[in-house]
Amino acid sequence: MKKKISNKSSGKKAISKKNNSSDPSFDSRKSDHLSLSLDDITQTTELRVLDYLSLKSTAFPEMNFDEVDLSTEFNGTNLSAPFFISSMTSGTSLGEPINEAFAQLSQDKQILMGVGSQRKELTDDNALNEWKRIRKKYPKAILLSNLGLSQLITTPIDQVKRITDNIEAAGLIVHCNALQECIQKEGTPQFKDGLKTIEKLTKSIGIPVIVKEVGFGFSQADLVRLNQTGIYAVDFSGQGGTNWARIEALRYPKKSLGLDTGFVFSDWGYDITEWMGFHDKDSVSYQFWGSGGVRTGLDAAKMIAMGSHLVGMAQPWLNSLVIDMKKKKLSTDNLFSFYDKTYRELKIAMFCCGYRNVDSFRKSKAFYVK
Repeated sequence: MKKKISNKSSGKKAISKKNNSSDPSFDSRKSDHLSLSLDDITQTTELRVLDYLSLKSTAFPEMNFDEVDLSTEFNGTNLSAPFFISSMTSGTSLGEPINEAFAQLSQDKQILMGVGSQRKELTDDNALNEWKRIRKKYPKAILLSNLGLSQLITTPIDQVKRITDNIEAAGLIVHCNALQECIQKEGTPQFKDGLKTIEKLTKSIGIPVIVKEVGFGFSQADLVRLNQTGIYAVDFSGQGGTNWARIEALRYPKKSLGLDTGFVFSDWGYDITEWMGFHDKDSVSYQFWGSGGVRTGLDAAKMIAMGSHLVGMAQPWLNSLVIDMKKKKLSTDNLFSFYDKTYRELKIAMFCCGYRNVDSFRKSKAFYVK
């Protein structure tokens, strides 16, 4: 599989060159993280491993379509579906209404929602109050807190609990983003004692801890080391979706060192095959959550067939909700329609593979390499 993937990604050098700051047609038009995530230039579709995988379908499902059950659970909480809203950074005037729309979807459909980075809430009471308002409006939304590892290393546990308690979090996501912190203008690439911090956190926070990447995945050595920390899950978040090196690069002016450096790392990281190779050889104490370039219910089905307990998507939710970022136009109808579309696509995939529920489908390994 690795060889095939590298063949497909042969165009990635051309992409980096095309978007280099030396190109006079290139313009770092936006500085907003959310706006940039909706720009095709930040999407690593040329690295999508999911395009090389197919599901093992059957002509004889031996059941009716309405018998397929997509419900699952997180730490004893029932969920309507095994896909969730993965964490997205705010930092825009639309941050609160976007988060409200996601929280509404989480509550009405009972799916997990990972909130954007709560780094600001450590020092800003206004940011805390924003989430307090959202939580009051959507008391049954299933929210996961989110802090970067570099912030957690230097933050006392009582301050971490303050932000998790503020949103009544069902769990805490720790995002690992070493490359992003290096490229980001305001980055804090201090990661010494990261694993010790995670291990200490799992023993004291009182809610499940999920460790995720932000689009660059984990090595097999990383996955082994995380097995000793007591975490609940690893959200792989590998190549194939939004690339945060590109996003941070685009926040710099044209012909700048920051922009050039960011695009040098356009194809950095691991794809989902790292997990597949690791999972076949080793058992782990934590759950595996698949993410990184998931765009449809069929993509989610492939992730589940590869062993994912839950499947994360970020940019597709945002893309369905935002009609016009500049004019501040959102559509919750579009957001809910995307949920329905993804739900139906996943249900069709499971039905056509002959599986009634998520658990049996996850254990099936009903996929193959094209």
